[in-house]
Amino acid sequence: MNISQTLKKNIAWSTISRFATQALSVLTNLMLARSLGVAGFGEFAFISSVIWVGNAVTTFGSDMLLIRKISAQKDYSEISSSLALQLIISILFIVIAILFSSLTTLRVFIFALIPLSFFTISTIALRGTNQIDGYSQLHFIFAFLQFISASIIAIMQANILQLVFLLLLAHILSALIGLLFCIIKIPHFIKNLFIFPNKIFSLARQSFIIGIIGSLRLLYERLAITIFPFLADLSTTGLLSASVRVMDATKLGYIAIFTPLYPEMARDKKMLSHQTGLRLLLLSATFASLIIFLTAKYVIQFLFGVEFESATSALQILAWTLPFYVIVSYYSLGFLAIELEKPVLIALAISLLGLLIMLMVLNQLYGLVGGALAVLSAEILQASLLFIQWRKYAFSKLS
Repeated sequence: MNISQTLKKNIAWSTISRFATQALSVLTNLMLARSLGVAGFGEFAFISSVIWVGNAVTTFGSDMLLIRKISAQKDYSEISSSLALQLIISILFIVIAILFSSLTTLRVFIFALIPLSFFTISTIALRGTNQIDGYSQLHFIFAFLQFISASIIAIMQANILQLVFLLLLAHILSALIGLLFCIIKIPHFIKNLFIFPNKIFSLARQSFIIGIIGSLRLLYERLAITIFPFLADLSTTGLLSASVRVMDATKLGYIAIFTPLYPEMARDKKMLSHQTGLRLLLLSATFASLIIFLTAKYVIQFLFGVEFESATSALQILAWTLPFYVIVSYYSLGFLAIELEKPVLIALAISLLGLLIMLMVLNQLYGLVGGALAVLSAEILQASLLFIQWRKYAFSKLS
């Protein structure tokens, strides 16, 4: 099977999985929004954001580095070191969260970082070995277990603390299933996983810049939800979260394409020199943005109920982030594939600072709408910076 056929097969698997996974995610959020109410859903959005930011910090960029190494060199030797590094940072993150957070739900859910470390190792190995079918199935199982947890909460009319315990169990089960997938699909995986992790500090040095990029990227994506409880209130956070989650759902097709595309970029640099597929992705993203803008009110009402109708204006603004998200994702992965991480870090750091400032200023002026405007403006800024740096640095290296 040639590269083109392999990539098509992987995109097909990834796309089917992403749509199915996102459908479950939408149903999960729908049930949670209706079961927990605006304030409860806002608290759930906040603690979920902290967990995912924590996972990005604890991974420390080793995921992208190992995927690149496994894809190009078939080198599995640093899997155990990556797992050890993630567990060490996870424990530190857990201690910090317990000491500085007063939310009982966060103090419980923060322990999900431990099984997430094992889950992440499984996804790294599956993507690096081109096992996109197993990778896709694993993410679907993870989403399904979360859906089951939300269903139990809805049926029992339980509270958010009980939800957190169920979700923690879902993370543990997902991690175990991920390890099982790797043992079945990847020869000698278990041997590489449990050899003595003697390259922890070396791996940390190699992945430092990528780790900073990954941490800042997830912080950037979750900053609005994380900071809004302090700028406004949990109800406003719930409204913003509803619109953000709709946009997350619209990105699933592009995430499905970028998931197998990154290992392919690492193997075949010609894809980047020709910017294969970028124009088509931008055209489809612009069309999708227009559809979301025109139907925002009905989408919010259908998914979250009349109680969340005030989120319509925020969603109409966030709809136009999609084309810029495509530009950011394509060029960021391209830079990482050719081992030019600093342009991505520069663009991301400037955009993150800009987002923070704009959130504080525009929220005071325009409230919920101001928060959405800040997110859109930051995405435009980051896309522009990456485009400029791509023309300056990448063309010369690829040629």
